[in-house]
Amino acid sequence: MKKAFIIISLLFFSFSSHAQWEYAYFVFDAGLIHNFTGPKPDSINNTFVNTPDGEYQLYTKTDAQPNNYMPYAFGYYVGLDFHYDLKSDNGGIVIGAKYTVNSFKYQYVTLNEIYGISQQLNAYSFSIPVYIKAGKKIFKEQKYLFFGGQYNYHLHLKEIQQPNWTGQNSVRWGTAAEITEASASYFAGFNYYTFRVQVEFTKRPFFNSLYVNANDIPIYSSSKGNYIFIKTSFTMPLNDWIFLISWKAEQMRRKLKFRR
Repeated sequence: MKKAFIIISLLFFSFSSHAQWEYAYFVFDAGLIHNFTGPKPDSINNTFVNTPDGEYQLYTKTDAQPNNYMPYAFGYYVGLDFHYDLKSDNGGIVIGAKYTVNSFKYQYVTLNEIYGISQQLNAYSFSIPVYIKAGKKIFKEQKYLFFGGQYNYHLHLKEIQQPNWTGQNSVRWGTAAEITEASASYFAGFNYYTFRVQVEFTKRPFFNSLYVNANDIPIYSSSKGNYIFIKTSFTMPLNDWIFLISWKAEQMRRKLKFRR
C-alpha cells in the first residue's frame, strides 16, 4: 500500500515537471461521507449488557430480527487540494490533504428483542488523495471526471452507544491499538461548479480484529473490509475563478480594488 502511494506520488511529480501548465491553484473541499453499503457485521460472542430486567446477551442482525440492522451512518471530511491544470484546459492532476471521519453504525438487540443498543464507531484519519481529472474547458465550469487513490493514516476512534431503555449516549475514545495503522482507498467521481460526488472503495478494515478489551474479548473480531462510501461535497477554487462566473462577485472585486 505504501509502495503504491509512493509510485503514484512519483508519477505526479514526473508528470508535472514535463507538462505545460496554465493554471495552478488550491481548491477547498468539504463534505459528507455516506456509509450505507458497508458489509454486515457477523455475530458477536460473549457480549452481555445490564438491563432493568437483568443481564442479557446481545445479538446482531444475523441472529435476530432483520429490521434491527441499521447500516447507514455519515461522516465528514475537510481539506485542500492543489490542482495543476494543463494549458489545453482539458486535464490535470491533483494532490491534497484532508481530515477525514468515517462512521459505522450497528444495532444490537437481546434475544427477546426488548432491549437494544445502537453503536456508532467514528474512525478519524489524515488522508492524502492523488488523482487525475479530465474534461472539456475545465477551468470555467469546473466540470470534469476524476479518478485516483488515497492514503489514509488512521489517528484514533470514538465509540458512541445509546441503549434504548435510557435514551442517553455514552461516549468512549478508543486506544491506538483498536484501529489499523493505515489503509488505501480508490475512487472515481464527477465535479460540476461547486458540487462534487464520488464513489470510494476501501478494502482494509478500519478496526483491529486482533484487539481484546479488558475482559479479554476480541470486540472487533467481526470487523470486515471492502467498504464502499459515497461522498457529496462542496468545492471552491481559491483564486479568481469566482469572478469568472459571477458578475456580482466581479463588481465587488472592482469596488474593493478602486477603494485601494
